[in-house]
Amino acid sequence: MLLKRIWQERLRSLRAVAFTVLTDPAAVEDVLQETFTRVFQRGRAFQTEDEAFNYLRRAVINNSIDAFRKQQRNLKRFRQREYQGESPEIADSQTIDPLEILIREENHVLQNRLAMEVRRAVGKLPQPQREAIRLFFGKNSRQNVKEVCRRKGIPYSTVRSRMLKGIDNIRRQLQLRGMKGFTPF
Repeated sequence: MLLKRIWQERLRSLRAVAFTVLTDPAAVEDVLQETFTRVFQRGRAFQTEDEAFNYLRRAVINNSIDAFRKQQRNLKRFRQREYQGESPEIADSQTIDPLEILIREENHVLQNRLAMEVRRAVGKLPQPQREAIRLFFGKNSRQNVKEVCRRKGIPYSTVRSRMLKGIDNIRRQLQLRGMKGFTPF
């Protein structure tokens, strides 16, 4: 079957597509499994390899976006409970067992460690990349980046390019430090 062969041959590309949306390897694998199941249940036939690959790629993108939106909804609900003054563990005590609470606490520790490593990596960036990262993602990131670029007399494309290079450098540093989720595919 053409579709199955294309899936196997281009799985790495499909995984990379999902990773650009989700960035969590576990979520990426979940999306790929779900996409695989859905696509092959439909049993569509294709005339060319390109047509089959484009169909698979589109399915992975759509499922990745759906998964991302679901993550965002869950995060929003989680934050709302925090703002209402009840901890998620107490709010869900009827549905969450002690193991789930332990896993959440461990994830919290891992997120804090990742944040610390990212801050360390940002500190090692060249000054232009560090400034671009802070402009896009810093505390004042709500300000219009293009307006700031106009005020400083720097082309937006230059600042954006510096930011992207900075992100690549951060990823490389995190890979070198063995951070989970930043190891190559």
